[in-house]
Amino acid sequence: MTFKIWAVFRADAFPDDTIEDDLRILQFPGLNIAEALCEILAAVGCTDVGKPSHEGEHGWHVHFKSAGRPFRCQISRIEPETLLLFDKNYGSEGLFYRGPSRHAQLLERVQPVLEKDSRFRELNWYTQAEMDTVDWNLPVDETADDQRA
Repeated sequence: MTFKIWAVFRADAFPDDTIEDDLRILQFPGLNIAEALCEILAAVGCTDVGKPSHEGEHGWHVHFKSAGRPFRCQISRIEPETLLLFDKNYGSEGLFYRGPSRHAQLLERVQPVLEKDSRFRELNWYTQAEMDTVDWNLPVDETADDQRA
């Protein structure tokens, strides 16, 4: 079964938390989004929610458990979009497990919460195949630029 494991949204409710010097980016943006996601994961019953780890140009990773099994979420802020990838780790389903997909159960709990959270604006969900083949870029929001000026 194919699941919509990618979320693409506008994160303008979160300030840009990039840290850079004159030559390069020292810390890529998205830590504040990752911290908000940690709170959401804990609220929907995930356990062992770790602190976000900086993964360079890939953004941030959050490791956690759902139904006792390991999962990971990648947060990548690529203006104007932010991408979330809910990925299962090796062993998330269990070698001999034949019950309902734990990955699907996680997504069923997380997706409605993110959709109701106003900080995750213009939220769209995609399968891996869709991310690889469709234009998931959000249209340019010129009103947001006008409001910042």
